[in-house]
Amino acid sequence: MKYCTYTDVGSRANNEDYLTVASVGNRHLLIVNDGVGGAQAGELAAQAAADEMKALFLASDLSFDLKTAVLAANDRVFRLQHETGKDMKTTVTAVYITEKEVQCAHVGDSRIYLFTQENILYRSLDHSAAQAAVFAGEIDESGIRTYPSRNVLSRALGVYRELPVSVETFPFSAVRGMLLCTDGFWEYVYEDEMLSLFRFADDPQQWLGSMQSLLKARVGIRHDNNTAIAVMVVI
Repeated sequence: MKYCTYTDVGSRANNEDYLTVASVGNRHLLIVNDGVGGAQAGELAAQAAADEMKALFLASDLSFDLKTAVLAANDRVFRLQHETGKDMKTTVTAVYITEKEVQCAHVGDSRIYLFTQENILYRSLDHSAAQAAVFAGEIDESGIRTYPSRNVLSRALGVYRELPVSVETFPFSAVRGMLLCTDGFWEYVYEDEMLSLFRFADDPQQWLGSMQSLLKARVGIRHDNNTAIAVMVVI
């Protein structure tokens, strides 16, 4: 497995995105978070949530449970709110990889994509007003990127004590590529482009670099933090 990462502040004053990758033997944990709060220090929530999950993973064995780690991260954000008096929150996308499985968990509108050599195997469904509009039949998937309330979240860490966590599991053998990214990334790079560039890339650096070039060509003067982890499975 080879991977490449990047994060960019965009035109914002600070970067509320955060990413981390950790490995123990043949097990790997990949996390991308997008802090929510602006002056309420969303970047602290993003890093604290990732650090909590990473610490649990590094101290674990094969009994590591991704959903439990996300819930622990949620508790950590609540403690941080109490400690600082700030109402920060964060999205989370996390992929836990073993020799047998790829397990995906997310809360919010940062995304996970899994790829075969020919297709998109999985795309996490956003916890957002835009995704709710798709479910309600008001718009189709292509309308998410331009939906007026697309940045309104229905779930994030630091909102609900009893937090629903979306978890999906796939056989490792079915996956050839993975992409974890914040909305500041996927808003400007479309799914068919992700797949096409993946199929013709020699390595994760080339794949991620090609997607970054599309993003840079499309963003306006004012644009969000943007962060991604690109993974390719080497056979």
